[in-house]
Amino acid sequence: SPLLQTLLGLAPLYALLAVQGGLLLPPGRRAFAFRAFLGLAFLPLLGILLLQEVLERVVVFRDALFLFPSLGGAAVLGTLLPASFLLPQLLRFVFAARRMPAGELRDRLEARCRAMGFIPAGFYVLDSGATANAFVAGLLARRRPVFFTESLLQGMTPEEVEAVLAHEVTHARRRHLEVYLMLALSFGVLSGGLYQLLQSQPGWMVLAGMLTAAGVDALLRNRN
Repeated sequence: SPLLQTLLGLAPLYALLAVQGGLLLPPGRRAFAFRAFLGLAFLPLLGILLLQEVLERVVVFRDALFLFPSLGGAAVLGTLLPASFLLPQLLRFVFAARRMPAGELRDRLEARCRAMGFIPAGFYVLDSGATANAFVAGLLARRRPVFFTESLLQGMTPEEVEAVLAHEVTHARRRHLEVYLMLALSFGVLSGGLYQLLQSQPGWMVLAGMLTAAGVDALLRNRN
């Protein structure tokens, strides 16, 4: 089936990325990287491929695609857009995030949010090894949790964590999350078109895989 063929075609690239991640990433970050890859890359791709399989196998959908080829892209976008509203729940599940315990730090962060007119859907902590980071997720104003990595909370003073929170809240208030979503959807559309183009040219597909692997390798080396 097209689904199986696509997965088998991508298997060497994913295997190469796994080997590179195992060699280049420190042990404390491998589990976090695997969760990120599985939940934010592989499973969404698998969902899109399953949708494509349904569109090609169900007669009604197949006939509609034959008459209106653009319906395939519209179906994918129509699936991704609602899924983006569930992103906070997906992140909590993928990274096994836990609620920040009550205490002085959480009180300070809640006070900072009130001062900035931002109502978070809770503060969450995730274990990412040595990675220190924080981010806000979600498109709905009152459904946006704030995530902190354990390393960031352990390596910063409460005043510094509060400053990080203010930075992340500013992203949400200036609608940067919506901009990122539109960029991601645009990239998905362009990637899908490029994939269809390369699929008919195996040599170019191999070259694209090699360039992707080289880019990931360079990114991992720079982050280390």
